[in-house]
Amino acid sequence: MKFCPWYALGERERHLPSGAGVFQIRVARGLIEYPRGKSAMLYYGWGDELRAVVDAFAAKHPGRDWLCRHNEGGLSGLDSRERTLGLAGSCQQLLERFAQRFGVAPALLVPAESAVGRALWAQLDDR
Repeated sequence: MKFCPWYALGERERHLPSGAGVFQIRVARGLIEYPRGKSAMLYYGWGDELRAVVDAFAAKHPGRDWLCRHNEGGLSGLDSRERTLGLAGSCQQLLERFAQRFGVAPALLVPAESAVGRALWAQLDDR
């Protein structure tokens, strides 16, 4: 899956296409310490109407200086294997790879009530 360049989440209206797609959210600066390494990644998501899904995400996290990007070409931008999986399956595969590499899902997908979640979410206070 090929993603577009990163852009400010607050400028999403200028960048997000209509239609379906997969998106990623990352911190704009610094890295998050995960159990098995560091990454700027916070979230992976997908939706049949990408603009609405990312708008809903942004509404849950107002004022955050985070970056966003989305896959290029929507459904037509997927390779044959990804088309077979669909957007949900392709997103799930990205999440599984992340968890294998870093020992846990991206920070915003880890329950804040868990010990790992508390440690991850605490790092977001200044980001």
